[in-house]
Amino acid sequence: MTGKMMENKESRYINPKVYDLYRDGEIPEYFKRICKEYLVVLVNDYPGSNEHKITIDDVLKYYAIQATNITSGCRTIGTVSGDWRNIDCLAKECLEIFKVISMETLRKISKKWGLTPRF
Repeated sequence: MTGKMMENKESRYINPKVYDLYRDGEIPEYFKRICKEYLVVLVNDYPGSNEHKITIDDVLKYYAIQATNITSGCRTIGTVSGDWRNIDCLAKECLEIFKVISMETLRKISKKWGLTPRF
């Protein structure tokens, strides 16, 4: 492990497989915990900063129900709600992470939501 990875691992838990997704192993600071079944993200909003848990099921539910809804400007993933552009970017990033660390689980749960995995 490089010094950068060790520094990040000391302050928060990040699955080591995720470092390959980011250039120079620089994972965004808003990811506080990256595990096989869930991610913990830090969201800054009006009252302050809050940590939110996003599961594989939350990501797939987002893609099954909300991603195709173009009538609303507000979307939700897990317990995080906000402008559709920010939530969509977060959902894409979470999906990419789960593809790396939990591919089989992602495929299995996607069938529950009626999605056909193409990865």
